[in-house]
Amino acid sequence: MRAPVISAFTKNVPSLSRRSAVTAGVAALVISAGLPLLPGAGAAWACGDDRFSSPRTTDGAEERGEIVHPAGEFKPFSFDTIAADGKWVEVGLSMTNTSSTDQSMAHPTFGLMASKGAAIRAKDVTVEVMQNGTWKRLGTTPGCGPTIDAETNVLAQPLPHDRAANFMFRIALSPDSPQSQSELMLVTDAWGTTARYAGRSDLHTLKITHPKAAPAAAKPTATATAKPSAAPAKPATQAKPAAPVAAAKPVAEQSPAPAVTATPAATTPAAPTAAAPTPTAAAAATAELAQTGSNGSNGLLAGAAAAVLALGAAALFAVRRLRNQA
Repeated sequence: MRAPVISAFTKNVPSLSRRSAVTAGVAALVISAGLPLLPGAGAAWACGDDRFSSPRTTDGAEERGEIVHPAGEFKPFSFDTIAADGKWVEVGLSMTNTSSTDQSMAHPTFGLMASKGAAIRAKDVTVEVMQNGTWKRLGTTPGCGPTIDAETNVLAQPLPHDRAANFMFRIALSPDSPQSQSELMLVTDAWGTTARYAGRSDLHTLKITHPKAAPAAAKPTATATAKPSAAPAKPATQAKPAAPVAAAKPVAEQSPAPAVTATPAATTPAAPTAAAPTPTAAAAATAELAQTGSNGSNGLLAGAAAAVLALGAAALFAVRRLRNQA
């Protein structure tokens, strides 16, 4: 009699399996598409920017006669740290046309990324370039990674083959930069209008220091010295014992002794008299609570029995209906 019910259920199983498979496939597609956008995802995996993974080479494209973008290279660094205090540090770089063809226009690139700690923010970075004897402020564009790229297209110029152009940049990190940032990566390459293949790039890493955190360490010292100065004030407040010095009570003790003996005599009988009603009230409350508990449990038992009977009747009705349908 139960066979039709089981067979009807099993007929629906394939459809459920197909729906589950489609749902799992859609979920996997959404997850795979969304993972690159999550914080912490690698720059190369998220948007194809591999400049910060390692210096890039041309893989012999120049030897094959291919037209490649100019090569970017940093000048030697005389320092290995940068302080997040708003002060400038200067970075020299060059772009070189290594192809056998002239570049009608070419310009270098300059990017930054905090490789350790919180992501770099555009508001915390200032980039300038020396141009015509004066420092010129460059705009910045947030990139993937996340990174910051200086807008160096204003430096575009013709670049013949086997020629190089040199540039001097300077950067400053704001004191409001996240304290967790401990490492800054700098990258450079170049872009040419007539090139077909990527050119060589260069990568350099600087340690980030946060001088703003040093004064914060001195604050506990100031508070530690303030506490001892407040401590001597407490003995001064102990002048309250001056009240006992005006000991009028000893004078009162010279008054007639019978008044003193009468006070303990009055307190001694008062204690048992006040304590006597307490056990009586506690016993009455206990008896009353006991009666309330027994009545409440009887009501719960009756309600549970009625619920069980109702469920049994419903189950019996369902079984009979199934038998009639069979």
